[in-house]
Amino acid sequence: MHVNRAAKLTAVPGGLSPQALALACCGMLVASQVFAADWPAESKNWFERGPGGGLSILLVVLWWLWIPLWAGCSSWVAKDMGRWNLSATVWPMAMTFPFFLAAVIAWWIPSAIAGLAIMGVAWAVPTFTYVFVRNGRAPNHEKVLTPGHILDCAADALRPMGIKIKRPPKEVKDSLPEVQLADADGTPMMANSEDEAQAAQDAAGLLSIAIAARSMKLMVERNAATATVRQLVDGVWSTPRKPAAQGVFASKKDEEWENVPAPTPKAAAGAVAALERVCRIDVQGKKSRRQGKCVALSDGKKIPLSLEVASSDALERAVVSLQLPIKPLTTITELGVSEKVAEKLQTLLSYDRGLIVLAAAASNGLPTTFDVVVNAADRMVRDFASLEDAHDPPIEIQNVKRCTWDAAGGISPLDALTQAMRSYPQGIVTRDLSDPELAKRLVEMAASDQLVIVSVPATDAIDAVAQLLKLGVSREALSHAVVGVLAGRLLRRLCPRCREAFATPPDLAAKLRVPVERVPQLWRASPIGCRLCRGLGYASRTGIFELAGGENFSKAILKGDRKLLSQAAVKDGMRPLGVAALDMVLAGETSLEERQRVLQKS
Repeated sequence: MHVNRAAKLTAVPGGLSPQALALACCGMLVASQVFAADWPAESKNWFERGPGGGLSILLVVLWWLWIPLWAGCSSWVAKDMGRWNLSATVWPMAMTFPFFLAAVIAWWIPSAIAGLAIMGVAWAVPTFTYVFVRNGRAPNHEKVLTPGHILDCAADALRPMGIKIKRPPKEVKDSLPEVQLADADGTPMMANSEDEAQAAQDAAGLLSIAIAARSMKLMVERNAATATVRQLVDGVWSTPRKPAAQGVFASKKDEEWENVPAPTPKAAAGAVAALERVCRIDVQGKKSRRQGKCVALSDGKKIPLSLEVASSDALERAVVSLQLPIKPLTTITELGVSEKVAEKLQTLLSYDRGLIVLAAAASNGLPTTFDVVVNAADRMVRDFASLEDAHDPPIEIQNVKRCTWDAAGGISPLDALTQAMRSYPQGIVTRDLSDPELAKRLVEMAASDQLVIVSVPATDAIDAVAQLLKLGVSREALSHAVVGVLAGRLLRRLCPRCREAFATPPDLAAKLRVPVERVPQLWRASPIGCRLCRGLGYASRTGIFELAGGENFSKAILKGDRKLLSQAAVKDGMRPLGVAALDMVLAGETSLEERQRVLQKS
């Protein structure tokens, strides 16, 4: 059996700990007196031993009271010393044997009071020495036997009796990842002065908070008088948050979060300068716009960073983009698509011909939606070809042949399509369709004998049709080719730990056209937040989708009226984005405020 080395050093014969050995010796000492034939009579003197060495009952009780106090402190030291990398050999010995010897001496010396005093010194000296050493390594909120700690202990002891002690709020520990700046190759940044070291520490601190909050971007703005820090979390810019100081009676359940204080302009300038140095940006010329790349080393991982700095005489703005690791989505339903819509979309992907359009507003997950939908097609049975910009290649999809265009090199998107058709693919896919000639040709092919999947930036399914018409596609060709338009938005989920329930107001239920009995309560984001959502009230994002397509929708494309198109899509079975978002509100997954925020982008 494997035994820890520290345990071997502090163990004694028989497997007993030093504390257990000392207690056993004390017990044997007392037993020898109890079973002795000439047990001394009780002393009537409170300070000296009586005839034969007997002690008064009170002094015997005081002697024994030292034992549990010492045992408790020794046990705490044994458990606590590992946290601060203190010697597992020195401290158990220091806590055990001096007190044991003092206890033996106190039992035999003539003066009982002197014996008890010796035991007190033998307990106090190693105990308080350990406290002094460990407090030197512990953060403020974990130090013991300080005035604040003693007040906390007193408050905890008196609270069950209804006595409350007021004291200033105490600091709350925030578990943040350790971050170190490194250049693009992963070489850690070396500071040449104390100022540079402090600036690098400030920049790493900002990145640490951003990484803990799952931020995609971090922005630092400053002028001569003020500085601000903002972070982009789940598509929304917000101020970084931290645990608020708590009262002595607060528990983890009562934890509150508050905004992180803004740095001083000097500290903000130093942090940006540190990022520029590690990105190896030439700061001598101080161009108005500067860019660079570096990495943040955190928990043994490299997090790629992109820095963009824009400055003028009055203002400087630095934006750091963080490429945090994200769990890839593999199925259509993982996007947030309902089972019913996913089943219908899967049917469309099995067609031999037709145009499938994927749409979303900017920063609403369109690249991810495109990759997941194309992966869901039967790529292993049919051949697919992807038309891509050579200067902006997307992530490669298995069993999809790449055919690129290069405007600078004289290769047009139509040339890439011609190249793709030489391998006789059954499916053509392309992202962010923006070339008019390619759009017209793809729609013609989809109307005849080709399955075509394209993505276009658009606010919803109806707007996606409008964007294709703007590219010069004829209404007749589009009406004949399109089989489905899937449009989506990203919507934040309420934090499941701190979300707040409230009774559904009757007037709101009437406005939402749902009976109060069906939804007696709704949920909203907590203004305080918790550790799971880092004080934001929302903990992740998911998608809401609408799928337009069908006979009525195709006919309505010919007439060109947005309202008519929307009515036709609903008649064909489409549930609009607003309805999908409302379903999430009624299910308690998001709030009315988040639904309104997302739909206002239309």
